[in-house]
Amino acid sequence: MGYMVDGISPLNDQLTAGAAPRSDNLYKDKIGTIPTTDSIVNNGYLDLSRVLPLLSSVDALPLSVFKNLRLVIEYDNQQDKIIDKNNQTTTSARPILSFDEVIDEQEKAAITRGFKGASWDAIEHDRVVAPAITNGGVANVLTSQSVNAQVKNYRGKYLRKIVVSKQVTDPTVANEGGTDVSPMGGYSSATCINEKLNFKINGAPKLPNSMDKPNKRLGLLTDAWGVANAYPLNADFGNAVGAATVAEPEGPRNYFILGQFNATSRATQVGLQDYFGLEIEEEIRDMEINFERSGEGSAKTGEKRYNSQLHLHMWGLCKKSIMVSGDKYSVSYM
Repeated sequence: MGYMVDGISPLNDQLTAGAAPRSDNLYKDKIGTIPTTDSIVNNGYLDLSRVLPLLSSVDALPLSVFKNLRLVIEYDNQQDKIIDKNNQTTTSARPILSFDEVIDEQEKAAITRGFKGASWDAIEHDRVVAPAITNGGVANVLTSQSVNAQVKNYRGKYLRKIVVSKQVTDPTVANEGGTDVSPMGGYSSATCINEKLNFKINGAPKLPNSMDKPNKRLGLLTDAWGVANAYPLNADFGNAVGAATVAEPEGPRNYFILGQFNATSRATQVGLQDYFGLEIEEEIRDMEINFERSGEGSAKTGEKRYNSQLHLHMWGLCKKSIMVSGDKYSVSYM
């Protein structure tokens, strides 16, 4: 096996012998020193097999079959999704791709001959919008909302399991005051008041009763996806933090256990890791999501979280396969 690195190329992308990236000059600037700027120091590593499951199901990708193999990376510049401050300027860095290459010609030929296909669980995404709830302006009046929407991206596919994230679209919900962004930021999944969630698969409810309690949702999530990491009060209800004029539970809550994150704005850290996971294991002909919640009627601190528009993001695992014949291949759902 040989080791190849592809990365920072000349501005015109013409890879010549003198300009092509090599392992000894990947991080060197024009005067030959290794830079220590944030653009390099704050970079991370990503195992592509974690996001491209096909790579975990094969030993090698013959380039004689995949003649136009290309990796495309899309960057999201929404600050509360990538850093814990909302007043910083972010930039993207050109990625460096490292990979193993088989250089022995006989071994390459044997791998190509033996590559007949593979199957894997592809990650498929869909999204449904739960509209914002109009604030009634009256304390303790909870406006109910029910969303029953078709989920079309899984039709004609075998869906193994799914996870749902209830993303609050109002960016101020993740703002701890000033420039601080609460844990999870734009990737949070909010606990909703009187929340219920279920799916109809091919006309029949997947669960006999809609999931209506945070611990029940956590139990299903663990059953479907394994152990989940979460910080304390991840599926509780938020409230104002401050000097209470009356004792709890009527007055503001303290959330002292969250002081290690940000002691001055602990309420914004509560109830933002409430995900819903479910095993499906069916071929989908028709699929519908059923979601219910109540809004907060009074104009209090937590109102935006409970009344905000939600994006109900769904990620599912669908069986997929590739069949190879000679130098041609076809990809299909199983």
